[in-house]
Amino acid sequence: TALNETDVPVPKSYALCEDEDIIGTPFYIMEFKDGRVLWDPAMENSDFEEAKGVYLSMNASIAKLHSVNPKNVGLEDFGRPGNYVGRQVSRWSKQYIDSETENIESMNNLIKWLPENLPVEKQTSIVHGDYSLTNVMVGATDPNVIAILDWELSTLGDPCADFNYHCLQYTLNPKMADASYCKEKGIPIIQDYVKIYSDNIGIDLTEEWDLYTAYNLFKLAGILQGILGRVRDGTAANKQAAEKASGVRGLADEGWELIEKNFK
Repeated sequence: TALNETDVPVPKSYALCEDEDIIGTPFYIMEFKDGRVLWDPAMENSDFEEAKGVYLSMNASIAKLHSVNPKNVGLEDFGRPGNYVGRQVSRWSKQYIDSETENIESMNNLIKWLPENLPVEKQTSIVHGDYSLTNVMVGATDPNVIAILDWELSTLGDPCADFNYHCLQYTLNPKMADASYCKEKGIPIIQDYVKIYSDNIGIDLTEEWDLYTAYNLFKLAGILQGILGRVRDGTAANKQAAEKASGVRGLADEGWELIEKNFK
């Protein structure tokens, strides 16, 4: 609702009902958007122009979100301002320790190193928390983002951390990690994608990019370890949860390798 009066592409919100007696739970009504949700970040079923257009529009859309002053739209109390990455490191360290199922040296190293080596404090922005191709809708016949969806993890925080989390696909998806594939497909390579965002937002990410990437690999490892902890405790809802969360060690190793290569 707060973003309806900005240039951030979101559906219009019409009504909120908090009376659980109506349908059994609080609910809201929002605008219907006639578009598409694409599921493959590698865009294998898209042509060159569509793939390029989707990525440029995603980049511009998250920059628009991060450029909104929370105070100007009544969201100054939407989250705790300042020390976003530090608080996230503390949160996911605690979750990891509480859910630990094996000793992973690289994760232990990250838990110890990150709190003392946080990125420089940035402007406080509205952050989505899980911005990705699958959480946006593009036009029915064009590549432009017409709606950003799934705001459950949104809060106030570091825009660069939010954008970097979105870019983990370049690290984790084998096709996205292949610069030659991206160039052939029309997807901006990671260096160009980061520069486009930096130009859009007015923040140079060059020096701290690998630090943000290590942090987000650590964060994702903490999230997946929480799933493994629920598997251990018998409370995981998804039967495939253990398989999906099995990459904790690989994420932690990759994050610590980035730190050792660039900051040690």
